[in-house]
Amino acid sequence: MASRRKQRMLGLPDEERSDEETGPLKEGDEGEKNDDAESSDESNSDSEIGREVMVDFEAHAPQDVDVPGMKQLLRQLFLKAPVDLSELADLIVQQNYIGSVLKQALVSEDSEEEEEDDDGGAVFGLTTLISLANRKSSGCLEQLCSFLVSRCEAHNPPGLAARLKAVLTDASRPVGLLLSERFLNVPPQAALPLYKQLLSELADAKKFGRHCGSCYYLLLISKTCRVTRAESHKNVHKAKTETSYLNVEEETFEKLVEMKYSYPVRGEGDSYLGGRWSFDDPTMEPWRDVLLVPISKLASAVAGMAEMLAG
Repeated sequence: MASRRKQRMLGLPDEERSDEETGPLKEGDEGEKNDDAESSDESNSDSEIGREVMVDFEAHAPQDVDVPGMKQLLRQLFLKAPVDLSELADLIVQQNYIGSVLKQALVSEDSEEEEEDDDGGAVFGLTTLISLANRKSSGCLEQLCSFLVSRCEAHNPPGLAARLKAVLTDASRPVGLLLSERFLNVPPQAALPLYKQLLSELADAKKFGRHCGSCYYLLLISKTCRVTRAESHKNVHKAKTETSYLNVEEETFEKLVEMKYSYPVRGEGDSYLGGRWSFDDPTMEPWRDVLLVPISKLASAVAGMAEMLAG
């Protein structure tokens, strides 16, 4: 599948320009020219930021060689959470009948030779589902469930954590952890084919009696940012908080939730700035929104993504 990613393109250095473009130097003009050149370089550099280039991506079943790349993606989600990401990445590989990693497609004519020397390639994205039903036999999943309950207790109304714990321990309605991560400069359009593939693989898992096929709920941990702005209306001053999803397609799950809660992660990673950085930009505080959605509504969520991304 093809998608776009933003990349900084370098401008043509001044020394590579011809005399016809720049004109001959006059005595005493060298300093002025150097100043102009520096200014031009800065202007060219700024203007090239944000240019788009075509990049072809391919979805692959997760392999052992992808573990370091998957850990990097998982780390941007879990930050300093006490979860063994190495074990979690290994679990993803062990059940690679479901889920995909996103890699850049080989386009060289010598691609067969490149594959022989391939170190696996960079992992640009990951989408998969892991059943939490057998978490007692998996240290990282037990860590994850305990962590999510503790964050719910610390930052949400009383009673919600008890409800979450009941859902996570209900063997009659197993919960699947939905993971969907990618590099920040990979656009949301790249996620849609991975979700469609996941739908197909879930149907096969159910058909063949695999763990993920029996999940009743999806549990999604979304990276969100919140910015609080001051508003005034008729001499009444109040603060308005706006929430945005870093993976914008995950907004479609919010409309389908049976349970939702949030917890802050400030101090565990970098804060985000709105738009291009300046002293006037509001600081966006990083949060995590935890969404519990019936797996029967996954197809509706994916259809909503397609509609959102087509607009």
